[in-house]
Amino acid sequence: MAFLAQLSLAELDAVLPSFLPSAGFLFFFYDQEQQVWGFDPNDLGGWRVLYATDDCAALAERTAPEGLKAEYVYHPTAVTLRRIGSLPDSQRLATPEFEWSRDGDAYSKLSSSAFGELPRHQVLGYPAPVQGDDMEEECQLASNGVYVGSPAGYCDPRVPALKPGAKDWKLL
Repeated sequence: MAFLAQLSLAELDAVLPSFLPSAGFLFFFYDQEQQVWGFDPNDLGGWRVLYATDDCAALAERTAPEGLKAEYVYHPTAVTLRRIGSLPDSQRLATPEFEWSRDGDAYSKLSSSAFGELPRHQVLGYPAPVQGDDMEEECQLASNGVYVGSPAGYCDPRVPALKPGAKDWKLL
């Protein structure tokens, strides 16, 4: 798997205290070759987030795994953590006052304005969906064995019992 990112939870906690531990590190990995989306329960293992409590100074940089294509070996880039306002996607706005044809462009500009000209990378807050705004529900269902890559998966008899657990999913 390709190494994507390392986050210091102490640095994150200093900017945005949250449900995450206030110390330690998160390490993010992704199977760039397979490029799984997570809709299929069989995609499990196509990504990994590891939590370490150890002091980062004790960790050693390692070479990329054998067989990982050079294009999937990323070069270190420092990031700066800063607190921003995160708005829900317009699909989450359950209000009759919001009308996409009238308000959509202005709301899109407002929701992306916190990023300025920077890429839209974030930790916590609301997700920025590409298609549909059901990230938490999709995670809940797929992680419990329901294929959600097509509408048929939502007809699975387990869905009603699983849906309430979607509220427990958080954007990392």
